[in-house]
Amino acid sequence: MTRLITSDTKLLVSEVATSSSTTPTTYPVGGMSGWTLNENRSAITVTGVEDENQKYRAGIKDCQGTFELNIDDDDDGQELIKEAAANGTSLTLYYREEGTGASKPQMKVDIQITDYGTNGGVDAALTRSVSWVAAGAVDHTAQPTG
Repeated sequence: MTRLITSDTKLLVSEVATSSSTTPTTYPVGGMSGWTLNENRSAITVTGVEDENQKYRAGIKDCQGTFELNIDDDDDGQELIKEAAANGTSLTLYYREEGTGASKPQMKVDIQITDYGTNGGVDAALTRSVSWVAAGAVDHTAQPTG
């Protein structure tokens, strides 16, 4: 079994493609101190009146996550996130668990920033907490070749 470490993993962002013929530039999200990515389904109650216990079925897919960033105003990825938070625009998030390369696995999803906060302290670096939610379907297609 191959063990993956965080340094192998790549999180990148880009502007959302405006047509199928355009490929926006992707930027790594730099200065990251932590992140989460959650894919789940809602729980739908299907309990009948005579059932002894609650019963559930998996419902609609959902995807959301967070970034914890050490602020770097020179980082293009952080700048895209900042602009999307300020303007309410979508970004495309690329999650590449095994790094970047032809035919390697990739998760791609358009996202919206829902929370964008700055954290600080006495004699501490400024950090940013960012929460996001899916703004479209999650695509688990492998990275393109060439």
